[in-house]
Amino acid sequence: MIKTTIHFTKCALILLVGLTLMSGCSSSHHAPVIAKNETVIVAHGLARSAGAMWQLEEELQEQGYQVCLLDYDSLGETVDDVLADTSQQITNCLPETGKVHFVGHSLGGLVIKSYLNKHQETLPKGELGEVILAGTPNSGSEVADHLKDSLLMDWGGDISRSLSTKQIALWQKEAQIEKAVGVIAGTKPSRMTKDLFSGKNDGLVSVASASAVNVKDIIELPISHSAMRKDDETARQIIYFLSHGKFQHTTISEI
Repeated sequence: MIKTTIHFTKCALILLVGLTLMSGCSSSHHAPVIAKNETVIVAHGLARSAGAMWQLEEELQEQGYQVCLLDYDSLGETVDDVLADTSQQITNCLPETGKVHFVGHSLGGLVIKSYLNKHQETLPKGELGEVILAGTPNSGSEVADHLKDSLLMDWGGDISRSLSTKQIALWQKEAQIEKAVGVIAGTKPSRMTKDLFSGKNDGLVSVASASAVNVKDIIELPISHSAMRKDDETARQIIYFLSHGKFQHTTISEI
């Protein structure tokens, strides 16, 4: 009887340890995400590279999206050269099948709009999904206006000058699209540029400029222009929009 009890106790202990270990494993790992037959093409902003968007890339991949990052030079380049380069890259990114989404930060949004302006009708190798523009100066930037005669703007070249509120007409001609888009606008100003704006802005682009497009939905986030590209909440809102066609305006505290 004593041996039987000891044997039972050992078995129970082994079982308990096993269940504890399994419980620990299940709580510390996310359930595997099933890969979507959906591609997200991501375009970075002025003076950046593909590496600037790596956090967003990881967040999208964790949700099962295929991601293709554009990587193009912008400083000192002409608008035509940038558009030719990015157009070819986007074409190379297109999958044979499946839905294709676009996400552009700042200048990247203008690049995407220009591509869709010329190629939307011939796009489907896959189906056009959602388009999201984050901090894109759709009607130009007051900061670019202020710097128009500076050495910095000379260094930035043609494409930098094209982002002023006066020169943006070139982009407006190149980048008009009927597709309604999601707009993320930052509202955290910079002490260095706040006097250049008359309304809400992210330090480089006003909310009014970011929203000067055919808007499907818009959300304002308390974040600066540069931080937007690596912000967790921005990434969360992008992912939500890709799935739902709208942003999640209700916060947890309001539910």
